[in-house]
Amino acid sequence: MKKAFSESDAVRSPSGQFDTVSKRLIQQNPEETMQESSVIQHFTEQGIEQGERKGVLESLLDVLESRFQTSEIHALKPTLEKINEIQHLRELLREAVGVSTLDEFKRILASNRN
Repeated sequence: MKKAFSESDAVRSPSGQFDTVSKRLIQQNPEETMQESSVIQHFTEQGIEQGERKGVLESLLDVLESRFQTSEIHALKPTLEKINEIQHLRELLREAVGVSTLDEFKRILASNRN
């Protein structure tokens, strides 16, 4: 059972403020600290991956908008936003650079969904 900390349990930092986080870390057992560390690492990695996915998606949309009519790209945006795999988005980005027409890109996109 975890103990609730009060000001009397806390440690004073050099500035005179209570440092309950340090106190808690000192008192925790190593297994609990490792579990918390792996949870933090998981969420950090997940955040990095989401940021990378967002960057690739934005690049893909930028390439399409620079090459084709913007109004047609907006219609594709919801479909592209549903793609969660970064590698798939990267492949589509490479295709977007090389296709001659937006219809060609749409065919590639449709064939990849199946």
